[in-house]
Amino acid sequence: MKVSEAQLLICNAGKRLIADGIARGPWGSISFRIDHSTMAITPSSMSYENITTEQIICAEFDKAESTMDNHTKDTIEFKLHTVIYHVRSDIKVIIHSNSTTIPSLILVDGELSRIPKDIIPIIGPNIRVAYYPRYSVKMMIEKTIHALKDRNAVFMAHHGTLILGKNMTEALSCTYLIEKVLRDIFGVQRNFGKFLDFFKVY
Repeated sequence: MKVSEAQLLICNAGKRLIADGIARGPWGSISFRIDHSTMAITPSSMSYENITTEQIICAEFDKAESTMDNHTKDTIEFKLHTVIYHVRSDIKVIIHSNSTTIPSLILVDGELSRIPKDIIPIIGPNIRVAYYPRYSVKMMIEKTIHALKDRNAVFMAHHGTLILGKNMTEALSCTYLIEKVLRDIFGVQRNFGKFLDFFKVY
């Protein structure tokens, strides 16, 4: 795939997530594996609705410098995306969303077992919750990679949802379905204690 095609896919996906209330403001990130050593990824501190295709960063996995202009910084999750692409050769798309509906409900280590049957073959039998240490990027990556073992989705505690896909359509579909599950749970659970009943601590 050409760089320009990957940039357009990311740009369109971001605008769709904003419009549908699954992404908010400048938080989150979307990346696309272009080849074995290069990815395109959204820049930091910019809302998807304002990003142009030219502002989508093209970067080598082993370098923190973008091949775009020097004024566009890579996202704070840049290293996480690169490590995932290194350990998961089957993955081409990563979507990290910070939902407007569920901004801070994933508060404990554990897993969500209430998963729609139609996406179990894609993401796995459950979605684990990974501890998100704000003080250590290295530990954040280790915890997230551990929670993603044999899975294509993870909740990063206090932070958001990370979805992996073999293509943009698959990643977006899973993002929307998981969001629906969380909205359904939040809609019927009126207090924090009952909400946690849906999670199995491990």
